[in-house]
Amino acid sequence: MPLYEYRCPACRHAWDALQDRWDSPAPVCPACGKSQAQRQFSTFAVVAPGAATEGTPNGACGTGSCACRRDQS
Repeated sequence: MPLYEYRCPACRHAWDALQDRWDSPAPVCPACGKSQAQRQFSTFAVVAPGAATEGTPNGACGTGSCACRRDQS
């Protein structure tokens, strides 16, 4: 069953919901109870085998090898 992300425009609460189909009606907001939820664009991550070292992906921020920390000279 797919997991979709929703956001309520009334109270700005965001949550995830499992739904049977992509065209299922939007769920009611669990925070305020209104039925105006809007489905958000979701992202996902894929980690290739051997791409991680000690739980941190190679080149990730804070490792010293990320693009934002490399010497630009």
